[in-house]
Amino acid sequence: MESIEQTSSHVEWLAGAHDSFTHFFEGVTPLTPWVLAFGTALAFLLWLKGSGLVRPALTLTGAALGAAAGGALATPIASTFVGLLGGALIGGLAGYLSFRIVTAGVAGVAAAAIALAGSVVYLDRHEQSIPVEAKALNTSEEAVLSDATDLWRRTLKGEIAATDVKTESLSMIDGGAAAVLRDGVKARYEALPEKSKVFVSAATAVGAMGGILLGLLFPRGIASLSTAGLGAAGLLVGGLTIAIILQTPGASHAAAEPARLLGPWAFLTLVGIWLQRSKSASKPKQPAHAQAPVPQPCAPAA
Repeated sequence: MESIEQTSSHVEWLAGAHDSFTHFFEGVTPLTPWVLAFGTALAFLLWLKGSGLVRPALTLTGAALGAAAGGALATPIASTFVGLLGGALIGGLAGYLSFRIVTAGVAGVAAAAIALAGSVVYLDRHEQSIPVEAKALNTSEEAVLSDATDLWRRTLKGEIAATDVKTESLSMIDGGAAAVLRDGVKARYEALPEKSKVFVSAATAVGAMGGILLGLLFPRGIASLSTAGLGAAGLLVGGLTIAIILQTPGASHAAAEPARLLGPWAFLTLVGIWLQRSKSASKPKQPAHAQAPVPQPCAPAA
């Protein structure tokens, strides 16, 4: 009897999950569920082995761009086939060699952002040199953040069609949201004392240069860090979307407060880095050729 009750409860759960998925995707494009599934699968692939995919992706992208450029320029000089082949080879080589440069750029931008945030936090907590007017949001900024949060919540709940997300996002930007945020950042920087401005600017510059140096010296490590972070973010968004579809308690509240997801994101990023690096370190090494034993001279007969 107990097994029959468990089976019936599982069937009821699956039926409820099916109804929730069907209700969530009513009124959206038929491709929306597949986009969600593809995005989550791609995030999982980046999280699991993204560092090994960056260089092949850059090579293929460079080959495609080089082939397009070679095909366009080949007509007055040589045949189209020669232009496509030559452009693909040159572009693929350039993409392959750009791996270290790309990782250095990514590391530089990320380190500069971290250094900027860290310098602001340091000034606020230790020297109290950030004016009060540079901390509080004004009415325009609160309205922009409120609209963005509302769009994010309605998108996750399925209350807005997937085709309308881009339209509403562009309307927010065209409506001055980008200008409001840009002016807010500029006003906060100008409100700082001169010493604080120098400190923040120097910290950001040093962070950018340090990140570029790390990217040049340790490209695989930076690739693991960036792809694991992107994959972890995609997994959280995909998992949170599925949880909202299934009407899991607390899922909508977590979506409304993304700051609560920083801890799980950091944990998943560290796990992804460990998985990527451990797999690359556990690749079997080529066995060294066994050296033939040196024959020992025979002892003379007595």
